[in-house]
Amino acid sequence: MSQDLPISHRNDLSGPDFMVLQLGDTLIYNVYLLPETASWADSNLDTDPTEALAASLALAHSANFKMLMMGDFNARTASLVASSSHPAHASEDNAVPSTRGRWLLRVLAEHGLALVSGATRFGPKSGAFTSFQGTRRTVHQEKLLVPQDTLGHLETSCGSLGDLRDAKDKCSPENLQSTSAVLQLLPRLLRASQRHL
Repeated sequence: MSQDLPISHRNDLSGPDFMVLQLGDTLIYNVYLLPETASWADSNLDTDPTEALAASLALAHSANFKMLMMGDFNARTASLVASSSHPAHASEDNAVPSTRGRWLLRVLAEHGLALVSGATRFGPKSGAFTSFQGTRRTVHQEKLLVPQDTLGHLETSCGSLGDLRDAKDKCSPENLQSTSAVLQLLPRLLRASQRHL
């Protein structure tokens, strides 16, 4: 962790397959969930990681923390969104949303989080295929989730970021998954969120 930021690891809110960091009154969730076809029960885990994540988010939400989440949820959401007030999505992946994808959208709606990755407001390529394996093409399932009251600020902030990973579109899916991009945006997102409280 950076020595320049007052970040602490919240082991009490972390769980199997996710780590929670605290910066002020904001919790940053970094998540990797096994694919739905993998059985967590066959591993050495005592708790279903999705249940542990949902419980952690509920606890954080009830304690009035601001939350950001990023990671690979192995959750196909296609072009669905958690709320009609969230930015529209246009995924090139026409697969039916998965059970976990629908679960993720319900969790986001419960905790006031919006899915940013793949939003059409960030350019026509935001929902483009990102994974190519033989003839199979999918939209990579990494996601950035932000408090819904910061969406407008995120849209204007992306244009002010420096070039990341040599991508042409600063709000491309690759940039919105980048930890450095999130850390650059974090102070601005927090200020925007505080103005809405």
